[in-house]
Amino acid sequence: MTRGKTMAITQLHSLQVMLELPKVRWEDVGGQGGVKQQLIEAINLPQKCPEAFANLGVKPPKGVLMMGPPGCSKTLMARAAASEAKLNFLAVKGPELFSKWVGDSEKAVRSLFAKARANAPAIIFFDEIDGLAVTRGHENDGTSVADRVLSQLLVEMDGEFCQLIRKFLF
Repeated sequence: MTRGKTMAITQLHSLQVMLELPKVRWEDVGGQGGVKQQLIEAINLPQKCPEAFANLGVKPPKGVLMMGPPGCSKTLMARAAASEAKLNFLAVKGPELFSKWVGDSEKAVRSLFAKARANAPAIIFFDEIDGLAVTRGHENDGTSVADRVLSQLLVEMDGEFCQLIRKFLF
């Protein structure tokens, strides 16, 4: 495979998810030394030295939540982390998961995670995830599409990472 090339495009209702091997280096990211180091420790070290984590009896993190204002290099750093660790990279904007067709939004979330599992190890990067983070149960018609999408997202994620997401979103 050629680095930096798109490997496949999957059609998830109207959502296209590209699986790629980014061609971004840490040198391409200006500043952010502390954040870079944290990402290296969370993503690269478990890939390079899994025996060190096993010897210490420590489980490597299963997910990372990056928060910040627009334009602070979150996407670029995620691409650099994937590139340096030689991981597949799937990027999706959170609101693009929504569909007007009943059940398609949840299916899009399932398909996204299935694609990531099929191409593991991979990084799924949710841009604008706040578009998915709704206050649950406030629709008077029962369960809204946003509630179901968020529930499906939490089902697909690992339990430990779900606890981190819940801490920040609710």
